[in-house]
Amino acid sequence: MTDEMKITAIAPTIICGNALEVLKTLPADSVSCVVTSPPYFHLRKYGCEFNWPDGWHGELGLEPTIAMFLDHLIAIFDEVKRVLRPDGTCWVNIADKYATGSGAGSRDGQKQGTNQGSCYYEESGNAPVVGLPAKSMCGIPERFMLRMMERHNKYVLRKDLTEKEKEYVLTEMFKRGIL
Repeated sequence: MTDEMKITAIAPTIICGNALEVLKTLPADSVSCVVTSPPYFHLRKYGCEFNWPDGWHGELGLEPTIAMFLDHLIAIFDEVKRVLRPDGTCWVNIADKYATGSGAGSRDGQKQGTNQGSCYYEESGNAPVVGLPAKSMCGIPERFMLRMMERHNKYVLRKDLTEKEKEYVLTEMFKRGIL
């Protein structure tokens, strides 16, 4: 192996805070990879309220409409795009929910009972999503993908991973000592 082919180990940096505020402090083109799982729409309450630039006060994922939720995600990902290097990648884990207000299943059990915010589902009553038929998925991941791709041609959708593919990627990362 030549010197040019050697891989240099770089310690990852994990930054915690309000995504929109923290990203604005980072220099442009300074991040190689972003891996994130934003709060899902109307499924958790973490207690992290914020004054959004559009005037709404609340936490990401608890917006009154899907459109506002997507607007807030896009505002965050505009900043992600600014800080990503031209050769950088962005991985987003985002889930859907049923328009009927259900969709997360039971919050009972050892794991869910310990998750911060997991009681929001029962506390809120999780009202149906206005404008969508009962028992329909909201299509949030698809809406998000389209909004991201339409956003000034800034993002390129490479792959929508299936659960099986996600499992394979994580297994391979674990085997290689990445996780």
